[in-house]
Parts: sequence; C-alpha cells; structure tokens
Amino acid sequence: MSARLIVEGPEGQQAFEVSPRGCVLGRSTKCGGFLPSDRVSRQHARVFRDPFGRWVIEDLQSRNGTWVNGQQVSAHVLLPGDATEIGPFRLRLEQPSLPTIQPDSGSRSSVELVQGEDDEHIVHSRGGEDAVLSRARLKMLNAIIDRLASLPGPDSLYRETCRTLARAPGAAALVLRMEISPGKGAVADQAVVLASQVATEQGLGAAGESVRLSRRVLEAVCAERTAVMAGGPNLASRHLMLTVQDPDRPHTVFCAPVGENEEGLDLLYLDLPTDQAIGDTFEFVQAVAAQVALARRNLLLAQARAEQRVLDHQLLMARDIQTRLTPKDLRLPGLDIAVHYQPATWVGGDYCDLWSLGDGRVAFAVGDVCGKGLPAAMLMTNLHAALRNILEFCPRCDQALTHLNVFLHDHLPEGLFVTLFLGLLAPGDGLLEYANAGHPQPLLVGDRGPQPLGQADNLPLGTDRAWVFKSRSDQLKPGSGILAFTDGITESAAADGTLFGLEGLQQTLSELGRQRADTLVQGVTAAAEAFRQSLPQHDDVTVLALMRNEA
Repeated sequence: MSARLIVEGPEGQQAFEVSPRGCVLGRSTKCGGFLPSDRVSRQHARVFRDPFGRWVIEDLQSRNGTWVNGQQVSAHVLLPGDATEIGPFRLRLEQPSLPTIQPDSGSRSSVELVQGEDDEHIVHSRGGEDAVLSRARLKMLNAIIDRLASLPGPDSLYRETCRTLARAPGAAALVLRMEISPGKGAVADQAVVLASQVATEQGLGAAGESVRLSRRVLEAVCAERTAVMAGGPNLASRHLMLTVQDPDRPHTVFCAPVGENEEGLDLLYLDLPTDQAIGDTFEFVQAVAAQVALARRNLLLAQARAEQRVLDHQLLMARDIQTRLTPKDLRLPGLDIAVHYQPATWVGGDYCDLWSLGDGRVAFAVGDVCGKGLPAAMLMTNLHAALRNILEFCPRCDQALTHLNVFLHDHLPEGLFVTLFLGLLAPGDGLLEYANAGHPQPLLVGDRGPQPLGQADNLPLGTDRAWVFKSRSDQLKPGSGILAFTDGITESAAADGTLFGLEGLQQTLSELGRQRADTLVQGVTAAAEAFRQSLPQHDDVTVLALMRNEA
C-alpha cells in the first residue's frame, strides 16, 4: 500500500506518491521526489516500506544529512507526526490510516439500518462557528477530557465514551463503524456496533436486539463528514428507529464522526429524550466527538509506537544473532580469508559460513534464501545449523546437499527455496570439492584472471525432493583462490536500470589484480556501490574471498 509524502519548501507545498518499493529524494530531476536546492544532494535520501510494514527514511550519504524530530539519522522508522527535514524542505508522510479499534466484547456485532420518516428534521453542523457552552456543559466536557486522558489504551475509549454520555434514563449512546460504499454518502445496510450503552431506571446496559438506526441520519453524516442533529417536537423514537425505554416519548438524535480508517467511518450516535436535548446539547456533542477523535488518534499513535519499540527490539536481537552467525575468526592455516555481509534491511536472507571439519578440510558456503526480511532471516538461521550438522556425517558435497534438500523440502513453506554454493577445501594440497545448487557461479581468481567456477548444474534446494545432487572438483594453486557472492552484487542497478552484472564483477577483479582477500572484497563491494551511484541497496549483499597463501 502506498503512502503520500507532503513536502513544504521555499516555493510552497507539493506531494509525492510513494510506493512500497520506495522513492528517492534529491535535487536530481531523475529522483521521484525532486527537491531543488543546493543544500540537497543529488540523491539525498529515500523513503520505502520495509518487509515489516514500516515506512523508513534512509539517508544516502548526503552532504548535509537527513533530520527527523531534530536528530540527524542514517535510517529512521517514520510514524505519523514525525517532522523530517532535508535542506530547506520539511517533509511529512501521510501513511495509511491508523489501526482500528475493535468492537467491545459486550456489544452486539451489528445493527439494522432503516429509512426514517418524512418528518425527520435533519440539522447539519454549522462549520466555522465557535461553540458556546454553558458553565455546566464546560464542567462536564472537562470531566470527559480528564477521563479520556487517563485511559491506558484505545480498546476502552469507545466504551467509556458511551458510558459517560448515556446517563439519564431513556438515553442511549453508541459508537458505530460504517462501511462507505462507492458514491458520496452511500452506506451499507448495517452498521458495526463498536460500543453501546442504554440508560434505564435500573442502570446501564448494552443496546439490545431491538436497536435500529436511521439511514437518513447516517447518510447525512457520511456524506459531509460533519455532525448532524435529527429530531422534532412530535418525533417519537419509533420514527427515529432507535428503540429505547419509552417509544412514544419524543427523542432527538445526534451523530458525529470520530475517526476514519480502511474499514470505514467511526461515528458517535447519541439518542436522547427531547426534554434532555435542550440548549447547547448539539454543540456539546460536537465538542465531545472532537475530544474522542483526538483521544483516538493519540491512543492509537501511542499503541503504534509501543508496538514499534517491541518490534525494533526484536529486530535488533535478530540482527545481532545473524551477525554473530557470520564468520568472524578467519585465521586458518595456509589461507587468506575475508567476508562482507550487508542485509538490505535490518535482517536478511543471505547465508555465509566457514568452519574447519574434523578431517582438516575447510568447509565454506554462500547462499541466498528466496525473499528478504524476517522470514528469510529465520530460514537462514536454520540453514546454518542444518548444514553444519549434516557435514558431521556426510563427508561429500553431493551427499550433504542431497540430505539438506530433503530436509528443506519437507519443512519450507510452499514457494520458498534456497540457492547455495558449498565447497570443501584441503588447505595442504588445494584440492577443492564443491557443489552448486542454483547459485551464481563463484569466480576463480588467479594468474589467468577471474574465471567462472564449474556450472550451476543442480536445482535450488527445496524445489525437488527427489533431486540427486552432483559435485565437482578442482585444484587451487598457491596464490589463487575463490570469490563467492550473492546476486546483491551482480544485480546492483544504476539509475537507468543497467545491472552491474557478472561482466562488471570480472572487470573489477581484473583491474584489482592479485591482491589480499580483504582488498578484493572491499574493491568488489565499493565498485558495486559506485555503480549504483548512491542509489539504495535493494538486496542483501554477501562476498566471500578465500585465497591460498603463496608457498
């Protein structure tokens, strides 16, 4: 789902539609969000939706920085109300509506709408006029405001509102959710009851099965998104279609919007005996509805921020776990090793591992889980443990991948798969056994220049349970080695859509020549980043260089 970015600058206000894939902001006319100012970099920042549904602004190594709520950020999850600044521009992200408040468990699920009588007199709110409330009404309003401010969360907001307003016998208060049909003011045949209270001589209770609501009243509110009063001196409750205690006693209905979301329009619906609906009641109901709308927004924002803090903490823990699984101790006798791992978001689906086996060989693997984000990261963690365990009793690459394929096929959700390159190297003589399960071919680095290693002659893991994997062998001479990578390198894209590709990778390695492993890895990642021209990284990036030392 897209969002809308509102930008205020020296020349006024403009708006950009931002798709989940993202929008780059900068002074280049090629940017989706054009910000013409010398204080803005050509590609300054991007806004995108991460795999967890959160909208994020990411600084693209700009000269003057990106600021959110007065703090310079490299990446920040945006919430409604966050103030973002880029140069002389102030940005505000209009996200899809806040989460909904669920119906109260004590209320019936829905209520019927029927057409009101012809003598039903409807009065619309007089927008722009300041409401004048009596001292008694102001005291009541302040008490309601204090009560709403003390609520611990949004779930009890509508229930407490109804309880506060339905006080005298014969009064009824409901909060409804109306699904708006195509066409201005058109409403569905039923309203969802989110909360309700009816006052009787015996006390308060939820609205019963006999409740029916006036379609004319609800259509009037939905059409104009303003408060409405309906009633008349001879209008009994049976005409308004809200059955209360005395069906022959004249009643007046007040209805006002209190919030809107993807599921519909939330409305406060108050039915009072006409002798209670006197003086400034209409203005009082409008003031209450405004306070309920404000409390709703604040409570839902607070809930969203709390949920975000929990999710952020979980993601930081997941990223820490994933980082710890990436090879750290790269000091192995006779070998020069370097690794670069950078997920596109907080966690990723690239896999990289390197460890010593009991027979003295070195096992190394680079893989890519289909997808990004937390599901891919969880699968990567399982892959790490499974492959290490399998190689304890399967000494050959083909056997190991055949067993791993069965395991993944039986446990992966449908549609997920893994590409993987697995190598087993004897450091002493350089004998290399390897198997490639649908992964980009690593490059042999040596005197003859970078050359693809073998063929990707096996299916990706998890796609065919009966597949029998094949392995190959080669010999690494002293001073030569392997550079394995994921498609985050070769699929790095420039602004015109051109890919870095295998050709770009081979050219980079040719220009670097014979170097240490860390120089090769840094050179490759820097070249791919330069090729993107500061455009954002859209995929996880992993590079492993493993070189045999000179004799």
